[in-house]
Amino acid sequence: MAAYSGAPDAVDFSFDRIPGKTLAANGIELAARYLSHTAGKNLTAAEAQDLRSHGVGVLLNWESAAGRPLLGASAGAADGHDAAAYAQSIGAPHGLTIYYSCDRDITPAQYAAIAAYYQAAKDATAGRYKVGVYGEFEIVEELHRRGVVDGEWQTYAWSGGKLSTQTDLYQYRNGQRLAGAAVDFDHIIHASELGAWWPDGHTPTGGGQPIGGLVSTEYDQLKAQISALHDQLDAKADARADEIERLVRIPINGNDTFPSVYQTVAVLSGQVKALQTAVGQLSGGAAVDMAAIEAAAEAGATAAVAKLTITVKETP
Repeated sequence: MAAYSGAPDAVDFSFDRIPGKTLAANGIELAARYLSHTAGKNLTAAEAQDLRSHGVGVLLNWESAAGRPLLGASAGAADGHDAAAYAQSIGAPHGLTIYYSCDRDITPAQYAAIAAYYQAAKDATAGRYKVGVYGEFEIVEELHRRGVVDGEWQTYAWSGGKLSTQTDLYQYRNGQRLAGAAVDFDHIIHASELGAWWPDGHTPTGGGQPIGGLVSTEYDQLKAQISALHDQLDAKADARADEIERLVRIPINGNDTFPSVYQTVAVLSGQVKALQTAVGQLSGGAAVDMAAIEAAAEAGATAAVAKLTITVKETP
């Protein structure tokens, strides 16, 4: 299960070629392209120029073999040297990030060798290019924790539906077709942290962190709305509390007052449960039912009311 399921704003592909004009027409702002020892799938200077001239950024991705990082520091140093040399040959300016693929499921026992690979690549390209990781959730988290990468491109593969908060680009669907070409779908999260080769004067803001089909900007807006509703509820809670306190202090003559107090408390309790259910949806990553929250707010429900303890004593 992917943590994002919307339309792609980025794609990655290998042996096929898609004109920049076509990508732009399909809403694609970024294309991740290969640097490698396999000429047929590599990004060329002409292709990079075409993409950027149509407003499409380019992300540099080095891969010599899917499990190459498991070979450790010597492999990282060699790949860093070759990746930097190729990037320079096609005119990629210094300061960009080259993403090195760790394209397989990994285990904690492999962390040390993989970290050594990325550190060696970083040392080999110091002063010229930064180093990024392409891989699954655990390795993105681990390499960020160790401070050996400057950018994170996470794939949904082997990630178990989890998305690292460090992820800058998220590959969420493989084996797709776009304009007749084989591509993978990606979603830009932190455009400014990707280190991509953006067209002059054009850097996308990025869609934000995917959370259950929502992105972080939408998530923050919903949280702000809920916070505002809580403020309204707190104000109404004070009025309701005063009302309940007044009711319980009224001497009971027969059964006239007690049922009305009991009914008031029961209604308020139901309203509070409705609010808790609506707000609780947010923590599960689903879209928030704002209508339910607003209805509960209008009714005056609040957590404060739920905490009230009302003791009704019959007068002698």
